[in-house]
Amino acid sequence: MDGIEFIIPFFIFTKIYCMKQWSFVWGLLFCLLNNQLLMAQTPAVKKQADDLCEKGKSALANKQYDKAIFFLTNAIKLNPAVFKYYHNRALAYLNKSKTLSSQQKNLRLDSAVKDLSKSLQLNPEFWKTYWVRGQTYMEYYTYPTYPKLELAIADFTKGLEYDKNNYQLYVERGNAYTKDPYQYHDEAIADFDKAIEINNTEPFPYLGKADMEKIKNEYAAAIADYSKSLSLAKTDNDKAYILISQGRAYELNDMPEKAVINYADANKLFPSKQIEDMETAATKKVVEKAGRNISSQSANLPDTDSLLAALDREYKQKQAEKATQQTYNNQNNNNSFPSYSNSHVCPACGGSGWIETFGRKMEYVDIKDWQGRIIGSEFKPVDGFHSEKCSRCGGSGKN
Repeated sequence: MDGIEFIIPFFIFTKIYCMKQWSFVWGLLFCLLNNQLLMAQTPAVKKQADDLCEKGKSALANKQYDKAIFFLTNAIKLNPAVFKYYHNRALAYLNKSKTLSSQQKNLRLDSAVKDLSKSLQLNPEFWKTYWVRGQTYMEYYTYPTYPKLELAIADFTKGLEYDKNNYQLYVERGNAYTKDPYQYHDEAIADFDKAIEINNTEPFPYLGKADMEKIKNEYAAAIADYSKSLSLAKTDNDKAYILISQGRAYELNDMPEKAVINYADANKLFPSKQIEDMETAATKKVVEKAGRNISSQSANLPDTDSLLAALDREYKQKQAEKATQQTYNNQNNNNSFPSYSNSHVCPACGGSGWIETFGRKMEYVDIKDWQGRIIGSEFKPVDGFHSEKCSRCGGSGKN
């Protein structure tokens, strides 16, 4: 019994001692963590973290995304309670994702969403974070499936709750709606209208609205909005895109003669075999439309078939002339033959100051019957017109 009486108190003492030891350890860990949090609030540490953030923003502006992620990650380690650090690192992840393959891209997008969600947790009223997260969700998409479309729309909508007159958010949400145009065309048009109400100097809301009106078969409204967008476009690439989109609306509205002009103008701004093919197809429709009009206006004319055959021959001749011109251009790279781009070198004397306009215009010509009577008119393309002046030789500049 004496041994047992000794062992029991010793066991109790040892247990109490061990509990005290663990309490000491937990207390020490708590103090260390608390001290780290306190250190993060000191002016010196805050400044160091802010400096790292500024370096990260500078790297981001210079498209050095890995460097930006490095600086911002270290800023977060020093002070993990600042929402803008996460916001900026998410921007770096988002931009980095655009340079990667699909699988790696998704991993970066996941990191961006995680950072943006943390940023919103720290500051839920910063609308730009909703905007960026909505853009990030849009990057996941692979046409024709849009698995995160609703999340993107929800974020743009949430951002508008905090900034009700934000032009960019209306444009972004309108663009998101256009990804499912047959379901959301009315919502997209409403957002583009609101964006135009806030700022009517940018071409893109008019363009987006016109695309949706075309989906709804409202071609006259679409054509008008394309024209407004075209008048505001700043780059040749944007102008060419709008001209092509409007040309398609003209064709759908049975106005191929106007579509031909659009495609020709687009091809001058952005030369492309695809645009040339569109122009060719629209020109064929012009001939077909002229045939329909002649048939309806003079059904009893005995020589209507011959007139249509003549129109077809004229069309084929122009295509042959165009092919000959293209062959000549390919064989002579000295700009001695007019092309669809402006030249500032005189093809005759080689001097500068050559002013040249070349392209395709449309004009109305009379259509006559076999007796010479005017029975209608045709909107006809005329190839190869150009005007020129050389400040050096003062001549026509033609070889």
